[in-house]
Amino acid sequence: MDVRNPEVQRELLAQYRRLREVGKQLSHKLVESLDRDAIHESGRWLGILRRGILVFDTEDMASVLMDYAIHHYIAPDGRNAVQRYLELSPPPADSEELAVLRARINIRYSLFQVAGVFPGFGLEMEDLLRRDRLLAIDVGLSNSAQPGSVLASNVVCPGSFWMTAGAGLPVSADVLETLARPIDRAFGTKPAGFRALDRARQAELAALVIRTCLQKGMGERVAYEDPGSQRGRPHFGPEGRRALGPIEPVPARSRETRVGRNDPCPCGSGKKYKNCCARR
Repeated sequence: MDVRNPEVQRELLAQYRRLREVGKQLSHKLVESLDRDAIHESGRWLGILRRGILVFDTEDMASVLMDYAIHHYIAPDGRNAVQRYLELSPPPADSEELAVLRARINIRYSLFQVAGVFPGFGLEMEDLLRRDRLLAIDVGLSNSAQPGSVLASNVVCPGSFWMTAGAGLPVSADVLETLARPIDRAFGTKPAGFRALDRARQAELAALVIRTCLQKGMGERVAYEDPGSQRGRPHFGPEGRRALGPIEPVPARSRETRVGRNDPCPCGSGKKYKNCCARR
């Protein structure tokens, strides 16, 4: 498959946009399915639950929390939110919704370095832990990422290509250096070991990486926009060559943002916090 061929790009982009819209709708349903234990336990793993209160460095970090709770929190029954939804509300056979759900069951979390950029289309990324390369279609990141930059993210493969999924975080050289020893100690250094991670161990990996990124202030270098907005995708602040290059700087925010009961819920539901996640 020649991804430099304009006709091939048009065909893949059409499929990508359909799958992105399906994924967006599914994400709203999956967020609504989360209970209080899933959200608070995820917050504890990510280091943002303090004395029973979720404290965000920025409002946008609610997206990181919900992403982790949907894909990586494993309930006492051994299932995550995606598995539970698939079992209770299975989509029609051969539907794109079913393809997206199955892809999310097999989600991959890792540190990805940009090896090549196809502007307006996608990225060639190297998985630094599994030591393989993949093509990820992401129009927004293709216009802001720079070769050599690193992203901590989920990716899924619902068809013939990969897509970023959920809320990614930029990774600076300092964060990579900080993560090196804990990852080696907890997971080893062999690519085959990372390829064989089960769901529980991958959740531990994601929590370690996200927690470190947040402690190092990476959450303040990204803002998430609605996919239908003018900017559309995460835009990363400057952090040198090894962090995702910006389209525009992200304004500095307060170190802690507490959500008031009557404020819009940070999960993006459109409801007041007291009528949404506070009730969970």
